[in-house]
Amino acid sequence: MCAQPGTKAYGAYTVKLSLLARPVGMFSVAPSNFFPAPHVESTVIRLDRLSVHDAPYQPCELPAIQRAIEAAFANRRKTVFNSMRTFFAGCNNSASKTDARGVLANNLLDALHVANIAPDVRGETLSCEQFITLGKALLSCGVV
Repeated sequence: MCAQPGTKAYGAYTVKLSLLARPVGMFSVAPSNFFPAPHVESTVIRLDRLSVHDAPYQPCELPAIQRAIEAAFANRRKTVFNSMRTFFAGCNNSASKTDARGVLANNLLDALHVANIAPDVRGETLSCEQFITLGKALLSCGVV
């Protein structure tokens, strides 16, 4: 929930959560506070929900941003371009698959360029702000 970009725990859930809330407090809870005592460490996290006015995006852009996050993390350890191309190609119902893939690839490259994101970076290295920019770019370039 509080993972940072580039860490093993950072994933789509972390980024999507950060679109809606901010973690503002946390504290550890010892296993001895539970019965039976678990064999794991526990942490309580307080989340403050973002208001519509505090969000760095318009409500109508949220679905596109969420799709960008899903697409970037769909194939972990792939580049953001390859992961998104595979993800969005599976959503395409076009009769001409070859042409559709070429158009999709060009639209994705355009969106990455607009968002100022290199196609060869990995999704797990992008910040929440970059995902917001990428989602808006996918929307403007006709990918989503």
